[in-house]
Amino acid sequence: MAQVQITTNCSVKNKTSSSMAYHTCKDWQGTASYPNQILSLVEISFLHTGNLNSSEGAVVYRIKKSNNKSLDIMVAWYAQSNSSNKAYTLVKEIDYFTAARWDEIKDSLEASSKNSTCTYDGCTSEVEIDDKSAAKFSAKISFT
Repeated sequence: MAQVQITTNCSVKNKTSSSMAYHTCKDWQGTASYPNQILSLVEISFLHTGNLNSSEGAVVYRIKKSNNKSLDIMVAWYAQSNSSNKAYTLVKEIDYFTAARWDEIKDSLEASSKNSTCTYDGCTSEVEIDDKSAAKFSAKISFT
């Protein structure tokens, strides 16, 4: 089987009234230049360039709610040439996404499906990925 470089075209849509700030990321297979900020009601895009046969990564953005409480939102994707693509998301309290948690998150991502939704403390993150080799991954963040 020929090896193919996999890319993931990622978009994150901020449907809230608050800006989101880049907090951290984890690139298991590949790299990306993650936007530093996602303004209110704006959709941003970036390309995650994977290694041979897979593109697997996660990015965490921090958002402040109207009550001044901040939350961290993690969106993750796994695009691969020989199996179904995966998407996964979590919304948690700030500083939840530490180096000690990345193995657990990777396991959850790889066990996930093409869609994932998480609601936590009034914030919802919805993610999905298609099954193409140049995968399209989209995330939508909203307050509930």
